[in-house]
Amino acid sequence: MNLSRLSGTQSLALVTGVVTVVVVLLLISSGSFDLGGDEDPDPLGATASEQAAEASDPSDDEPASEAASTASGPAALGEAFQFGDLRLVIESVERLSSAGEGSGEVVAREQFALVRLRARNSGRTPVQLDEGSLRLVDSRERQFAPNRAATAEAARRDETRLSALETTLPPDVNSDLLVIFDVTDDATGLRLRIMRGFVEIALE
Repeated sequence: MNLSRLSGTQSLALVTGVVTVVVVLLLISSGSFDLGGDEDPDPLGATASEQAAEASDPSDDEPASEAASTASGPAALGEAFQFGDLRLVIESVERLSSAGEGSGEVVAREQFALVRLRARNSGRTPVQLDEGSLRLVDSRERQFAPNRAATAEAARRDETRLSALETTLPPDVNSDLLVIFDVTDDATGLRLRIMRGFVEIALE
């Protein structure tokens, strides 16, 4: 290109274009320019606190299960946490007077608490939760056990979820689960307690 034949306006436009390209390249190389394309984070992926703890902890001698428990800390509704080989997210809790319909309906003595959760087995062998390992605890430290019949009936009616009491979790598969507990009408401040290893999740 013969620059001597360009008008003043054309020369200015050419210079401006070159400067713009150089600036954009510098921003991209410094990481200051976001090209987008990030996917939504996996709800069962590592939490921010765990990522920070892993990055800042120089020790490689701490057992993996102990490190995960320390990093995650107290769990809350909607927050992923590690429990042994299980990675769990408690998604919601709902009060019900009964589970199911018609001849299969199971009626609560006072109330049911329906807990919906998602689980991923990060180990190498199948894992199963059971009635003895799950409890709801209220603000008065009263403990409430799962209702197997109500849980089975609710899972039979819900095509998107399985019974947490009857489902074997294979490795590396996300499973949407539910479990129903018998609770009293005056139970408040419910927390889900997993007895094996002991962890609590605030539901209310």
